[in-house]
Amino acid sequence: MSSASDLGPLALRKKFAGVWRLNCYEIIAPNGKSGYPLGRDAIGILSYDEHGSMSGQLMSRHRPRYASGDMRKGTPVEIASAVRGYLSYFGTYRIDPVEETITHLVQGSLFPNWIGTEQKRHYHFTRTGLILSAPFLLDGQPRTASLTWERVRKP
Repeated sequence: MSSASDLGPLALRKKFAGVWRLNCYEIIAPNGKSGYPLGRDAIGILSYDEHGSMSGQLMSRHRPRYASGDMRKGTPVEIASAVRGYLSYFGTYRIDPVEETITHLVQGSLFPNWIGTEQKRHYHFTRTGLILSAPFLLDGQPRTASLTWERVRKP
């Protein structure tokens, strides 16, 4: 069986292309301790097309509703909870089969600091899915995010 690094650029894009459902979003500290910033039961969807576009969304299932029912009239606490419990971005991507990385070139994001940046993820295909991992800063501390995805649909 060939590895992803043995595939050509088009074949590798086809391997990524489709819709993926989040199975697990875990954060790992340098000491090995892990946590689940959106809860153990977080939900998410990740989409890649064969032309180089991508989008991703992650969400805590436990975000409280706005008491007012009006999306523009949340209290400061409700707004903060809604934002902390949701991550989304979209853009394009490129794959480096030698390094086994996929880089998301962010065009739009709920987290404004990511707009215009390149978010590099290490990838690993399993028998049933895809694992993406990346170092990042959370609460001022270095962490590694590990996201396990299951394919929902091919293009």
